[in-house]
Amino acid sequence: MKYEYFVWTDSLLIGNETIDNDHKVFFDIANLIVDLANSGEADARSFRDSVKLLKNYARAHFDREELFMRRIGYAQWIDNHIERHKQFVAIINEQALSVCVDDRKAIYFLANTIKDWINSHIKEEDQKLKKYIDEMGIDDGTIANYMKFD
Repeated sequence: MKYEYFVWTDSLLIGNETIDNDHKVFFDIANLIVDLANSGEADARSFRDSVKLLKNYARAHFDREELFMRRIGYAQWIDNHIERHKQFVAIINEQALSVCVDDRKAIYFLANTIKDWINSHIKEEDQKLKKYIDEMGIDDGTIANYMKFD
């Protein structure tokens, strides 16, 4: 059995190229994990490397997004948003520990969890952020600059 790859849809766009591109990478990483499930040749190292890539990328994205939210004064929802980021990392840690690399179904379940979480997060938390960005009139260039570490 081959597992289906996840496809990014424009319904997930929040309208900022920097943030949208960051979010698309989560789908790319989930699809790398689908590759492992479909290959039937996943080994502990390749699985561990994929999970490490996911965790490192998530942390970098979350750090950039949280820095951006602080810089634009997004005080109303920031605590909940940050908590959702922490929950994602905890979910990935928990699932990654429970997956046997020869269990293709469990590997795919992990990839599906990534996809489901990012869909939910974008549609709930990031749409609130988008509304704030629009209300404040913050342009794409400003967002790109604010998401950079000094």
